[in-house]
Amino acid sequence: MATTVSSEAKAEQARALGADDIIFYKDESVEDYKQRLTGGKGFSLVFDTVGGGNVDRSIEPRR
Repeated sequence: MATTVSSEAKAEQARALGADDIIFYKDESVEDYKQRLTGGKGFSLVFDTVGGGNVDRSIEPRR
């Protein structure tokens, strides 16, 4: 499971809850973490509580 966070304290909380991959969204673009974590394919599932354009850029495109 990957998650986005804004601070190291939040990363620690996310790890404690089971996150395997931490994305510091202020430091890494969607395209960069999508490439790093999925080889550029995109995630199969995105759970977003904020919304906006990052959801569309993060999810795997339908074929």
